[in-house]
Amino acid sequence: MKIKGHQDGRTTACGKTDEPSSGLSPRMRARTYVVCPSFGRVGNGTDFYADFVRISRSFGLRAINTCLFGKPLCPLFELLILCALPFRAVVITTWPGFPYQYLVLPCFINQVRFALFALLLRLKRIEYSVLPIDRPLDQYAHRLSRGRLAKQRLYETRLLSHVSAFLCCGTEMATVYRTSYPSAHIIRLDMYDQVLPDTDAGAHKANDGVLRIAVSGNLSRMSLAARELPSLGGVQYIFTGPGGGDIAESGREDVMILGNVPDADLLQALSRADFGLIMYDDCWSPYFATVIAGKLTTYLLAGVPILCPARYRSMAEYVQRSGTGIVIEDYGDIRKLRTRSSPLDGINANVAKEAMRIKYGLHYKEAIMELQEFVLDRTP
Repeated sequence: MKIKGHQDGRTTACGKTDEPSSGLSPRMRARTYVVCPSFGRVGNGTDFYADFVRISRSFGLRAINTCLFGKPLCPLFELLILCALPFRAVVITTWPGFPYQYLVLPCFINQVRFALFALLLRLKRIEYSVLPIDRPLDQYAHRLSRGRLAKQRLYETRLLSHVSAFLCCGTEMATVYRTSYPSAHIIRLDMYDQVLPDTDAGAHKANDGVLRIAVSGNLSRMSLAARELPSLGGVQYIFTGPGGGDIAESGREDVMILGNVPDADLLQALSRADFGLIMYDDCWSPYFATVIAGKLTTYLLAGVPILCPARYRSMAEYVQRSGTGIVIEDYGDIRKLRTRSSPLDGINANVAKEAMRIKYGLHYKEAIMELQEFVLDRTP
């Protein structure tokens, strides 16, 4: 099996083409393979796996889509890739052993495939780096018993203990992996870069005195939290994403459900809002307290300031540090936005600056540049 992958020219997240990036050394590009599952987009800006593949290729890296032969064959395909890779190759993957959902199942296949992964990494001395876009055991911990969670955590640790570096999004995730895997190198980035069709962000805001708050994502994960949004005159909530049936049934006149918006229209729809709200039901909140959700990137790319409850610690820390929005204690604080006297000029300027960094994939590029220094120092 010969691994070719795919490389292309420099493509920004807004679709513009430029020359290939020169930030990575020829030696690093020659040794590095990005291994990532991607099914293609389904709307509402959800496929960060596809984005990582596309942005990695724009940096001149080989990117291999492990879903080429379907989801069931992903684990086998990944094992074949490891067998075919050269000695001391550098691998960056979004999650090893995809489909990662298998991790929450008490099946024997996890023990076998993770043991094989670990063996191949040791024998071939592969520099294996993980960008954990999803953390399944933490995300679905509220559905698992304590005993099953502990057992499945052992399977996860068997593989991840052989990881050379973690590219962690947000301060909380960096702390989690630094504590759990002290021998691994931790690289922190602020968010996952995203590729969406460009729009004239902010140009579509209506000057009618109505405060519009966008809520984007998997709406089935926020149907209970939506009930906590205060009903206020002159405030409208705009929901985009799948699973909004329960929210629509509330019958509230201040709620607009746009559903699963195609990627070509998503940024334009969101750019009409004055704020983008981070919101989840209580059962999901412990997980999202430690991660940077994709909707944060989407809001910024649309030119929309972030409205983030303090309970989502990692995102709240970023919003406060970057000046790209407002941190609130709870959803009731939305009332204060109606009487806010200070202008948003400074916040909007910071949002525009961050949107440009996302468009050119600079969060990923800076993380991979740091990985390059780490790898080349270990293997001169």
